Amino acid sequence: MDGFDLGTYSRRVSTRSPEAQRWFDIGLNWCYGFNHEEGIRCFEKALGFDPGCAMAHWGIAYAAGPFYNLTWQEHGAAEAGKATRRCFEHVQLAKEAAGGASPVERRLIEALTASAASSYVCLGDDAAESFVVGVVVAPDDVPADHAGLLLVSGVVGAVQREVAQRRELRLDAVQPR
Repeated sequence: MDGFDLGTYSRRVSTRSPEAQRWFDIGLNWCYGFNHEEGIRCFEKALGFDPGCAMAHWGIAYAAGPFYNLTWQEHGAAEAGKATRRCFEHVQLAKEAAGGASPVERRLIEALTASAASSYVCLGDDAAESFVVGVVVAPDDVPADHAGLLLVSGVVGAVQREVAQRRELRLDAVQPR
């Protein structure tokens, strides 16, 4: 899990645990390398060091959802259901822990909250457009590093793609259980 050279990128998150921070960074780097399952294992390890780390829950939700190499089109019905439940559950846990998160972290959690909810309920064009407009952060909130900007825009882009794919696959009838 941590024996690979994934680079030195670090995204500071609100935690007092250096080990939670380390495992969050490793998990995010795995996700950037399109190995989301390995990323989830790292975010889970981060939670072992800081169970209240909102961004570790966010990381699990982010990694559990569809992405470039595994879109909803490649998911089977059971796999899509499992992924959306996991994503939804961890978004809820991230929201519960968001009191100790930074403003940017809370915006990322909000963005993923809308994405997780839209995994269950199909958004219409107006709602999807409102979501994308709603997650645009004020310039002062935008992380100074390039990867942070990509992370914010990646969440918005993922929701846009997810809405389009769901319409195509007619997943709008799926409801949480």
